[in-house]
Amino acid sequence: MIPIDIITGFLGAGKTTFLKNILLKGVFAEEKVVLIENEYGQVNMDARFLEGVGIPIYEITKGCLCCSLKTDFITTLKEILESVKPDRILVEPSGIFVTESFKEMLQDSSLREDYRINSITSVLDVTLFDGRFLPYEGFLSNGVRHAGQILLSKCDLADDGMLQNARAFINRHNSHAAVYDSAAVLAEEGQCRALFARGGKADPNTCACGCSGGHGHSHDHSSHDPFVTVSLDLDGSLGEKEFETWMEGVASGAFGDIIRMKGYIRIQGKTHEIQYQHNRYTCVPKQDAVERHQVVAIGKHIRREWLAGIDG
Repeated sequence: MIPIDIITGFLGAGKTTFLKNILLKGVFAEEKVVLIENEYGQVNMDARFLEGVGIPIYEITKGCLCCSLKTDFITTLKEILESVKPDRILVEPSGIFVTESFKEMLQDSSLREDYRINSITSVLDVTLFDGRFLPYEGFLSNGVRHAGQILLSKCDLADDGMLQNARAFINRHNSHAAVYDSAAVLAEEGQCRALFARGGKADPNTCACGCSGGHGHSHDHSSHDPFVTVSLDLDGSLGEKEFETWMEGVASGAFGDIIRMKGYIRIQGKTHEIQYQHNRYTCVPKQDAVERHQVVAIGKHIRREWLAGIDG
């Protein structure tokens, strides 16, 4: 059976960064590996960030694998089996993925003899655990609850209190999971290999809703509904001050509750890659040419008019 390794995590946790690093390190160099990328919005920016990693990437967009795109995902797995016959499949679901639905999909009669879940790794952003209100706790706990191993990301940006709160959260929801610092894992190729060799430790028969394995119930995905994605092609160029003012507006909530934003933008005529999540952002010059300058924002109650404003 073909092993499937799932890398989960809430919006902006660092799933794509982790995947890109392990692929560029050649962790799976001796295997024929396929990556399935799921993006909640219409534009799969993560697939663009992963260009050049040297493996086939299948994109499934405009929804989440755990609800509206179940059929697309099953069809994609069938296609991969027939056309590629890989040794391993990596799956990066959207940041609002409900893990137990994946296990249900693999029970499809056309898949269950050919695929198995090898590991579930959850990437957890420790900077969210600052002791104040924890946003979207349900999504965070779902990923942690089903993981065999948990990678703590952005530890370099966290204080001791954040780290303690994150570990307490993990112990509350999944005390059996192995917990690692993602940066430490990436520093050692052997640790990266071991991460996927050991497989998941979470009980595959336990569902987040408390029902036992083999059940035939469906899950309520109404919690997805408030999330929207807004994308914009950006033809112009911003000055540094204009860009800073724009990002201040994003962080302040002036344009809506933007949880995650990513893409490519011109600043003073030069292409930059921007990554924004939870009131923090990075803006890094991009050396390689990009086909489109575009940003994608994910959140709630996003005001579309700001999109026209930035490129005006």
